[in-house]
Amino acid sequence: MTVDASASALFIAVAAVPGLSVHGAQTYVWATLIIWATTATADVFARRTVRDERFEKRLDRAERRKG
Repeated sequence: MTVDASASALFIAVAAVPGLSVHGAQTYVWATLIIWATTATADVFARRTVRDERFEKRLDRAERRKG
């Protein structure tokens, strides 16, 4: 997710969620960076999880072929 997409998501969230308010440009910048960093971190961990699960499936298939 790019920083532009994060900023857009923040604007949509502010418009769609009643009671959510963001005041000032600096708050938008910080919130955008937090959203971007969180998404990037989650993406890294999700890729590792998927990669590990695929590796385990390959090992299981290889063991079944042998046995």
